Amino acid sequence: MRQSLAARLTVPLTLSAGLIIALGLLVDYRLSRAGIIRQLEDSARDSLANARSLIDGMAEGVETPVRVLADLAARDPGDADRLEPALEALVQNNRHVFGAALAVNPELVDDPGGYAPFVFRRGERIARTTLAGGPEPYWERDWFRAAAEAGGPLWVEPYYDAGGGEVLMTTFSVPVFTRAGAARRFLGVITADIALAEFRRYLSGVDLGEHGFGFVLSGDGALLGAPRAELAVRPVATVLEPLDGRRWDALLGLAAVGETVTAPVRCPGFDARCTVQLRRIEPTGWFIGAVYSEAEVLKPLRDYETRVITVGLAMLALIVLTATVVTRRLVAPIQALARASGAIARGHLGVELPRVRSDDEIGQLVRAFDAMRRDLGDYIDDLAKATASRSRLEGELAAARDIQLSMLPQRGSATLRRGQIALWAVVRPARSVGGDLYSFHLQGDKLLFAVGDVSDKGVPAALFMARAISLIQQWEVQPGAVPPAVALHQLNAVLLEDNDNCMFLTLCLGVLDTRTLDLEIALAGHAPPLCIDGRGAGPVAVTGGPALGLNPDARFHGEALRLAPGERLALYTDGLDEAFNPDGAMLGSEALAQIFAERAAEPPRRSGESTIAAVDAFADGTPQADDMTLMIIDARPRGEHSGTRLAAGPGLASTGLGWLQAQPLLAELGEDGARDLTVALEELLTNIEKYAGLPAGSEVIVTLELRRDEAVLTLRDPGSPFNPFEEARRARLGVPSERAEIGGLGLHLLSGLTDEQHYSREQAQNVLSLVRYRQPSHDGHRQWN
Repeated sequence: MRQSLAARLTVPLTLSAGLIIALGLLVDYRLSRAGIIRQLEDSARDSLANARSLIDGMAEGVETPVRVLADLAARDPGDADRLEPALEALVQNNRHVFGAALAVNPELVDDPGGYAPFVFRRGERIARTTLAGGPEPYWERDWFRAAAEAGGPLWVEPYYDAGGGEVLMTTFSVPVFTRAGAARRFLGVITADIALAEFRRYLSGVDLGEHGFGFVLSGDGALLGAPRAELAVRPVATVLEPLDGRRWDALLGLAAVGETVTAPVRCPGFDARCTVQLRRIEPTGWFIGAVYSEAEVLKPLRDYETRVITVGLAMLALIVLTATVVTRRLVAPIQALARASGAIARGHLGVELPRVRSDDEIGQLVRAFDAMRRDLGDYIDDLAKATASRSRLEGELAAARDIQLSMLPQRGSATLRRGQIALWAVVRPARSVGGDLYSFHLQGDKLLFAVGDVSDKGVPAALFMARAISLIQQWEVQPGAVPPAVALHQLNAVLLEDNDNCMFLTLCLGVLDTRTLDLEIALAGHAPPLCIDGRGAGPVAVTGGPALGLNPDARFHGEALRLAPGERLALYTDGLDEAFNPDGAMLGSEALAQIFAERAAEPPRRSGESTIAAVDAFADGTPQADDMTLMIIDARPRGEHSGTRLAAGPGLASTGLGWLQAQPLLAELGEDGARDLTVALEELLTNIEKYAGLPAGSEVIVTLELRRDEAVLTLRDPGSPFNPFEEARRARLGVPSERAEIGGLGLHLLSGLTDEQHYSREQAQNVLSLVRYRQPSHDGHRQWN
């Protein structure tokens, strides 16, 4: 499905359409909800304002006549009976008034029950009764006592009028006083009552949903008017529970100073969130409020949105169906073309392409693809021929590289040790084959060596190099080889023959006496070797001649000198000092000499490998432009050494190990070095003991030499010639144990324990040397690795 173009077109279209519809519905819902909430708040505010105005008018209509009657009574306190008709007229003419009473101060009447006529409504008629002589004296009731104590008019908290009107009501009480000089005399209280049911009538016009309602609170927070009669007289805190942590006394306190208070509350009668608005009614000190549920008011909107979403989903389904049909018709040729391209990719170039009759983009694509298929067939045929030819060429180049390396001592990476001399050499062609060469040969105490560079690179240089090295190696094996300068003259004469391409060879030839360290050297167009010691590195002063193969009259001069113990020669080709970095800068001979000088204290192999690594680091990924050849010849100063002669036969290994472990030199190797050389010696002596077949009375000579940068363990035995590093069988590593061969691990062990392993045949003896390097520590001293 993910790979289908039709799906990749249909799914984004569908998701986009669905997202657009969803965003539209969300915006519509948000805007509609905000409008409805705003309308609801405005409606609640308007309804409360209207109800407040009506209740203000009702309260004023009650207060005014009562105040007038109180004023009349205060002016003419002689006859209270004449006020009874006025009370009846008050109740008769004011529909808001449920009842009215005249309660005389009991101290002013002779009747112990007091005097308190009460006029009230009973259905459609006016009834009369008295509040005197009841179970509770009227002067102990709130409407009397509070007014007398306050000394002024007030509205009394709602109560049930037992023994009077027998209804829930609130009372407006006005105390009556006469003034006798500076003192006032309390005569009694004139009251007017409003039944709480009257408040419900005024609040019935507040339309706030099924569970919303308006209400009136007394100054102490008791419900005067509510939609249900059972809520009357109850404290509002028992009916409405605030949800924001505030208390009703705090809300009433805010409303008492004239603020319109809005707060979330729990809806009465069902578990939901409602909102309450609250305002103060002046001058009664009451509060009018409204409760409404946003969720209830928004229910029609949610129903509407549900219908719209249903219709939207149906429309989205139609969009998906339409988009699927249309995209499939559009992409059908492309899908067929994709299947055809897959077949072509698998090599079926004869696959049939989809038919198109239009000239639109798809038709153009199919025709272009058909042309590409025909061209691809032709290209594959040509490529197959070229690949076959290239494979043959690569095979031939690989064979040529193998043949060329086989011409070099130890196949292009060589080490040699003889007495105080240690030699290491390597060649690294820039291409499969190259024109660089090195060679060396021991002739008694004489080491004959050569390093050269053929002009150009690649196959022509490799052929010329093969010719040159064969001539050099003939010179090396001649008994009493001629001096290097004479050898160069002879080589030049031979290389001039049939050299129509004007190829030439730069060469450094030398002969070193391994016993006396006398050196004779000659150059033919080649850079002089570097002489390296603890003071630095500098070129050997040699008068050079021209390159070989160009001038038949060329003359060459030899130079004789003597190496001092601790000095070394570095012979190299221009692939090292003419290496380039990505910026086009060349390394140069001075920088190369500095690199050699920094590594003067390292053993020859390690010094050579780290030098080439430093050249590669300078090149920083720039492809190698020329072949690289390096030969290092080290005149090793003799170090501390000790040796022993061991009798061949049983116990050879244990005797040799006992001797080695008793040597003071062994302790200088450190724990790791001593352990590794001990294990290596045990391996060698055990193999000599088991397999060498030495004649009775023969001896095995073991020596340990400790130099500044290495330790050398050497064994000499008079057995038959045997080079274990070339002739012994090596076990394959990484083979499962059930298929592993027995034996053949010794060479791997020696390679892991030591850094160099050498074999030579000298004076009818097998000579095997193991070398363990030292490396500098952070404090400048050398430690065993």
